Amino acid sequence: MEKRWDLSGLVPPAKTREFDRFLEKLDDDVKMVEAARSRLEDFSGKEFLEIIKVKERIAESSNRLSAYAYLWFSEDTSNSKARAFLSRVEDLSVGYANRIVFFNLWFKGLEEKKARKLVKAAPGYGYFLTRIRELKQYSLKEEEEKIINLKDLSGNNTLTKVYDMITAGFTFPLIVNGEKKMLSQEELKKYFRHHDGKMRAAAYRSVYRVFGEQGQVLGEIYRSLVNDWKNEQLVLRRYKSPVAVRNIANDVPEEAYHALLNVVRKNVGFFQSYFDLKFKVCGVKEKSRYHIYAPYQAAEKRMSYESAVKLVLENFRKVSPRMADLAENVVKQNHVDVEIKKGKRSGAFCYSITPKITPYVLLNYDGTVRDVFTLAHELGHAVHGQLASKHSVLTFHAPIPLAETASIFSEMMLFEKLTNEEKSGELRKGMLIQKLDDVYGSIGRQAYFTFFEENAHRMVAEGAGVDELKAEYLKELREQFGSINVPEEFQWEWTYIPHIYHSPFYCYGYSFGNLLTLTLYERYKEEGASFVPEYLKILEAGGSERPQKVLERAGMDICSEKFWQSGFNVIEKMVNDLKKMK
Repeated sequence: MEKRWDLSGLVPPAKTREFDRFLEKLDDDVKMVEAARSRLEDFSGKEFLEIIKVKERIAESSNRLSAYAYLWFSEDTSNSKARAFLSRVEDLSVGYANRIVFFNLWFKGLEEKKARKLVKAAPGYGYFLTRIRELKQYSLKEEEEKIINLKDLSGNNTLTKVYDMITAGFTFPLIVNGEKKMLSQEELKKYFRHHDGKMRAAAYRSVYRVFGEQGQVLGEIYRSLVNDWKNEQLVLRRYKSPVAVRNIANDVPEEAYHALLNVVRKNVGFFQSYFDLKFKVCGVKEKSRYHIYAPYQAAEKRMSYESAVKLVLENFRKVSPRMADLAENVVKQNHVDVEIKKGKRSGAFCYSITPKITPYVLLNYDGTVRDVFTLAHELGHAVHGQLASKHSVLTFHAPIPLAETASIFSEMMLFEKLTNEEKSGELRKGMLIQKLDDVYGSIGRQAYFTFFEENAHRMVAEGAGVDELKAEYLKELREQFGSINVPEEFQWEWTYIPHIYHSPFYCYGYSFGNLLTLTLYERYKEEGASFVPEYLKILEAGGSERPQKVLERAGMDICSEKFWQSGFNVIEKMVNDLKKMK
């Protein structure tokens, strides 16, 4: 089974005549939109629809180009050719965007009656066009929009790329079996869950010592990104708060955002109690942040990549043969990059490019059970993207609040299968602890990243420096863990979290998606096969409707704290199961 992805189907090879023709065709489409500028005021519904379809083609081609550049760069962030190509593509993308930015601005400025008439003439694009209109109050003049696009190219885009390059190049010293080793992030991370508490502590000290040594530099990068967010989004566009930018982009009501985070904060004691229980079950004597991911037992099953793929596909097929076939597409078409390699982007992701292209998945697979769950998670994303492929490239991407639905559902299916089939009570207990650890990491931990971001954006606006930010982060962390000791070096943990740099306030989407999916999965367990069509409808919607509307049809009120608490009720059942295993 191929363990490296094949990017050849995205765009023709660079520096070939075919690649030049690809760019020429893209440029021709951009020119078609530009040519419509002179007749906008007399646009008929038919002409409007034609231009929307041209914009759709532009998005298709641009997405292919950007995906190829980013995926190539992700293979090896130290590859100078990949970095140069990524920069070139970013330049091209900004150029195309600036040439046609006038069209959306014109549409935003139309009087309501005319706009409704044009929307009616473009069936299938209604939500997309409505969202454009809703952003009118945050738009600037055409020349200002162009300047911001150019500024981002050499400003925050470059800063995040520099952050990635610096952190991907880090190596971490660790004494393993009496020998000093220099490890990559991915190699070091497995020691956070090592059976030996001394190794866990040493791994954490190593990672935050290295990040701390560069903490002032990484912190200044962050401060610059936060200031850029403030200057553009609050000062120029006049959003009412830093997080409002993300909420509006996600099409999530402020009430839903606050209901979600209020419930997580109210339940912080629940996670603290879980870790107290876990320490007793696992025989951990030192109540320290070093040990919250301690495994229940030293021996852990390992699984080859081929076996993991087979297992995950079988699990999809149990719920829906269609989902299994879509997941298998990703593997058969060699769209997965599997192995850990020097310079490769850490972590894992799924990249859904266009409805016509099977998504790509990046892994750093080392054979642990956790890696199998990561495979299930990312293939869940890939299934989600393909289920929504009946929509336009402009509307098939699920918004962040719904983007984790299929991935977490896939993990829950795998968890239930493994625990039900495992004969050893001790291994079942270990898997339940691992799942609860992940639930904390994807709900409580992500929400507290968001709490920190809220405070950090306020503090930077008031002139706070890196030292104040690290102190604030440590304060929030100690509140989160209560009586569990949080050593001083964790004050640098925020510099280790890429989402905080790349996508401000993205992290609450994980809390949203995980609590939502726990509720969905509980319904699946209660209703069985009869629930599957309703679940698939949620995934098939992609980004073609408001998330609130999609979920309301399934009987869910995301603005209600009671709804979010129902997710914690599922977690409580899992903790009670653990208590019974004592």
